[in-house]
Amino acid sequence: MELFRQEVKAEIGGLRQEMVGLRQEVKAEINTAFNKLMLYFTALAAALAIPTFLR
Repeated sequence: MELFRQEVKAEIGGLRQEMVGLRQEVKAEINTAFNKLMLYFTALAAALAIPTFLR
């Protein structure tokens, strides 16, 4: 029974580590998507501003 308990604890520890890694990956993906979105909005704002300056 003790061996089973140790195996379960080890498995849980491994899953926790995997969750930490996945969280970091998700955060990185969200940051990348947010940065791309900000870049697109900046480009859109610039494109909309250009005609104003050409008047």
